Amino acid sequence: AAFGGDPDNVTLFGESAGGNAVTTLMTTPAARGLFARAIAQSPSPAAVYEQQRAARWAGEFIETADVTESEAVDWLSNAPAKDFAAVGRTLADRISDDEPGTRVFGPTVDGDFLPEHPMDVFAAGKAHPVPLIIGTNAHEGRVFPFFLNILPTDRKRIERMFAETEPGLRERVLAAYPKYPSLWAAADLGGDVTFWQPAILVAEGHAQAAPTYSYRYDFATGLQRLTGLGATHAAEMYAVFGLDGFWRRVLTLLGGFDAFEKVTDSVQNHWLNFVKYGVPGDDWLTYDGENRNTLLIDEVNRIERDPRKHRRLAWEGHDHPR
Repeated sequence: AAFGGDPDNVTLFGESAGGNAVTTLMTTPAARGLFARAIAQSPSPAAVYEQQRAARWAGEFIETADVTESEAVDWLSNAPAKDFAAVGRTLADRISDDEPGTRVFGPTVDGDFLPEHPMDVFAAGKAHPVPLIIGTNAHEGRVFPFFLNILPTDRKRIERMFAETEPGLRERVLAAYPKYPSLWAAADLGGDVTFWQPAILVAEGHAQAAPTYSYRYDFATGLQRLTGLGATHAAEMYAVFGLDGFWRRVLTLLGGFDAFEKVTDSVQNHWLNFVKYGVPGDDWLTYDGENRNTLLIDEVNRIERDPRKHRRLAWEGHDHPR
């Protein structure tokens, strides 16, 4: 209200770790009533951990910083930002190798502020009953082997991740990625298990509580296709916020300028309609566990029921580490 806005019409939205914040806040009791709708772009909603694991990681953070337990509070309060970040980077790399499928920095189920794991709350249809847009990109994992290498996007991490899962899951999942362990197949698998598969579970659960809209962002310029990255993690951010100047020229160097403009207009119109009215547009049907209507965002949008069904079924029953 202090900024001239309507406090009863607040939309909370974020991407990646920000998407995780959105899905977590949708299950946080203290946040109830503070926002009217939510958008989670490429969230990792399962990356929320129980106290035992979080406490162990906290201890490993201090060990990595090479300070004693008695020095920990002082170091955490006063360490230069670059030292703090360097320790975090080292720990994140190690945990990504030792416990693939987890992300060392994420919310903790403390039994008070966050009483239950968000995935359980969504499954029960008990998240805050606000309309939700949730979705991922066609090839989420492909950027991670080259930048921020923290996902299970290589054979070593993937095999270690499956060693901790129920018998039979590995064979079912790998059959859904027939070119595994090639670079792109492994990257797609790691991106799916981190972002797409848990986002589908959130959409399924939340559809019981409030209107839910699912999307997959497929658009890629000629340069993005040529490099093989395609519509990778964060690619939709260019359309959500618009892209001007140098980077737009780079991305459209091999064509796709007009298409990019068209996709940007489409995404922004859908997002803003949702913010204003609670519905993204007449062309976007709600999602539920039976129809699984998903808007595929590209130069020409289309609704598809249960896209990549074979992959969804392959991952069915997978329990994320907690």
